[in-house]
Amino acid sequence: MNVNIPFSWLKEFLKTERTAEELAKLLPLHGPQVEKITKNELLNDDVFEIEITPNRIDMASVVGIAREASAITGDKFLFSEPNLNFPNNQKYELSINIENTEKCYRYCAIIIDNVEVTKSPTWLSKRLEALGHNSINLLVDISNYVLIELGYPTHVFDYEKIAGSQIIVRNAKNGEKITTLDGDVKELNENDLVIADREKPIAIAGVKGGINTAVDANTKIVVIEAASFEPYSIRKTARRLDLHTDAASYFEKGLSPISAKVASLRVAELITQNTNSQIASNLIDVTTIDTTLRKINFNPNLNERLLGVNITTQESKEILEKLGFECLINDNKILEVTVPFFRNDIWHDYDLVEEIARIYGYQNIPSKNLDGEIPNVEDDEIIEWENSVRDVLVGCGLTEQFSVSMVGDKALEIMGIEPSEVLEIINPLSVEYKYMRRELISTMVFTFKNNEDYVEKLNLFELNMVYHPKENDLPDEFPMLSIATNGRNPQEIFLEVKGYLEYLLNKFDVNLDDLILKLNDHLPFEKNASADIWINNELIGKIGIVSDIVMKELGLKKYVCILEINFLKLVNILKEITKSFKPISKFPPAIRDYSFIVKENLLWNDLKNEVVNVSKLITNVELIDIYTGKGIEKGYKSVTLRVFFQDPNKTLTDEEVEEITSKIIKRLSDKFSATLRT
Repeated sequence: MNVNIPFSWLKEFLKTERTAEELAKLLPLHGPQVEKITKNELLNDDVFEIEITPNRIDMASVVGIAREASAITGDKFLFSEPNLNFPNNQKYELSINIENTEKCYRYCAIIIDNVEVTKSPTWLSKRLEALGHNSINLLVDISNYVLIELGYPTHVFDYEKIAGSQIIVRNAKNGEKITTLDGDVKELNENDLVIADREKPIAIAGVKGGINTAVDANTKIVVIEAASFEPYSIRKTARRLDLHTDAASYFEKGLSPISAKVASLRVAELITQNTNSQIASNLIDVTTIDTTLRKINFNPNLNERLLGVNITTQESKEILEKLGFECLINDNKILEVTVPFFRNDIWHDYDLVEEIARIYGYQNIPSKNLDGEIPNVEDDEIIEWENSVRDVLVGCGLTEQFSVSMVGDKALEIMGIEPSEVLEIINPLSVEYKYMRRELISTMVFTFKNNEDYVEKLNLFELNMVYHPKENDLPDEFPMLSIATNGRNPQEIFLEVKGYLEYLLNKFDVNLDDLILKLNDHLPFEKNASADIWINNELIGKIGIVSDIVMKELGLKKYVCILEINFLKLVNILKEITKSFKPISKFPPAIRDYSFIVKENLLWNDLKNEVVNVSKLITNVELIDIYTGKGIEKGYKSVTLRVFFQDPNKTLTDEEVEEITSKIIKRLSDKFSATLRT
C-alpha cells in the first residue's frame, strides 16, 4: 500500500528545517520506504510517495508519517487531539444500537446543524485533487481530507433522512438491497454488516455509504460517523460486492478502535471551522470491547541477546517514548511499557526490540561473523521415503506436478464433499481457492482439464499434503500420493495406472499377491469403474475412471484414470518389509502363455493365486490380455496369462513343464470351471 504525502501538509504536524530530499534519505534507514518525490504543480509542492507495509496501517496518513519522522529525526511532533466545545443539552435525538458486537467494536457520532452544503475552499479542494480525489462538496471533501490526514475513514449522513433517529449496526438480511453513493444496487446477504435505521440499510459498514441518506443541497443537519469494524468481515464483503473502496482498504488491515473518536472530532472541527454550523450534540460513543491499552514488561537485556549490541534501559526508554510509547522504569530496571492505541502490531517484548533497533539504526549495529558448532539435524524419515518414491515414479516416465493446496466449490461438488467437511479459508484469494483440499483427485482432474488440449498424453503424479479439519484444533495434515493418466480407451489407462502402482510396490519388495483391488463406487469415478486399494488387508487408497458426467461438466475429451493413496499408510507397510537376498538362477526359465475362458466376474488376483500355488517351480504369473466379444459366450471372458517356470538347480525339460501345465489346467477347471482356449 502506497500513500502520497505533500511536504507542506506534513510540516503542519512536524516542525522541521530539513528539506524534502533530506527527509527522504533519512526515513528509509529507519522504517518508511520513500519510493520517490515528485513535484506537484497544482500545489507547487514536493509530494512523497511512501510504501506502507500492511502491519503498519497507522503510518498510512499524514499524521502517521509525521509521528514516525519525529521519532527518526528528533524534530517536534505537533499533532494534538481536537478540543471541541460540546453543548450542555442534546438538541437532537439519536440512538446507537450495535446488534453485532463481534463485527463492530465502536461507533462514534456527532450531530451538527445549520450546515450549508457548499463547495470546498480552494486550499482543501486543491490538496484533494492533487492526491487524486475529486472535489464533491465541503462535507464529503472533509471526510476524504480526514482519511488522508489521520488514516481513518469517516462518513457523513443527512440526519433528517435517518428513519426514527436511530442507527442500528446489524447483519444484513438475505436478499436485502442497497443503492450505494455511486448509484449501484448491491444485493446483500446475512454475512454482510450494515449500518441501518429503523426501516432500511443506509450504508455497507466499512465499505460504502447509501444514497438514501447522502447529503445534498438541502441538507441542514448531519451526523458524523466514525466506527471500528472487524477487518476480515469488511474484506470479505468488499471483495464479494466488488467494492474496492479506500475505506475498505483501511478497515481490512485492522484500525484501532480508539482512533474512531479522534477522527470524528477532527471532522466536526473542520466542518465548524469552515461553515457557520454548530455542534448540536455531545459525542455519542458506544463501545463493545475493552479499550484498555496493552502493557508489556521489557527487559533491555533482550536487546543484546537479539541484536548483539548493548542498548541501555534509558536509551531504550527514550527511543520508545519518541514512538509514542509510555515507559516507566521499575526497581528491577525493567521497562513497564504501555503500547499506544495506534500500534496494533505490537504484542510482545521482541516487537519492542525491533522498534528500538530500527530507530537506533541498523547501520549502527556492528556486524559479526557467525561462530559455534553447526547443530546436527536428524533426517526426516518421511521426506526420505518421499524422495525415494519420487525417484521411482520419475523413472517410470511420470511427470510430477505441484498444485495449489486450495480448491473451490466445484472441486467439492465433483467429489461429493460438503463444505462443512473441509477447512474454509477466512480470506480466500478468490472463489476458486476457498477451502483447504482434503484429497488430491479433484486437483488432478482439473490439471487434465487445463492441459489436455496442449499435451497429447499426460502421465502425472503428485505427492503432496491434504488437510482434514478437526473440531477446536488445527487440521490433520498429511501427505497423499496420486498417479493419473489419460487416453481414449478406459480399460487400457486403468491397467496402465495399476501397472505404475505395481511397479512402485515391486521396487520396494512388496509381494504383489498382497495387493488387492475391491470393487467399490467412489466419486468422481464412473459406477462399477472404481475400486478400493488394499495391501496386507489394510485399505490404503482408491483407483478409478473419471465418470462421464464429470467429463461432460468439465469438457474433458479423453478418459482419465486416477489413483490416490494415503502415503503414511504406504510408508508403514514398506517399513515392515524384510528384505532378503535371493541369488539369480544360473538356469533359464521356461515361459508359456495360456488363454482360459472363465466367468466374467472372476478376479485376476484369485486366478493368479491358484496358478502360483500349483507348483514351487512357478516363479511368476503375468496378465497379458482380457478379451470379451466375438467367439466368447456372454457372461464369460478370455484371460491370457504368462507363466514362468524355473528350477534353481537345473534347466527344466519340456516334459516337466507339460506335467505342471496339466496340473494348472485341472486346478483351474476344478476351482473355476475354466476351460483352456485353443
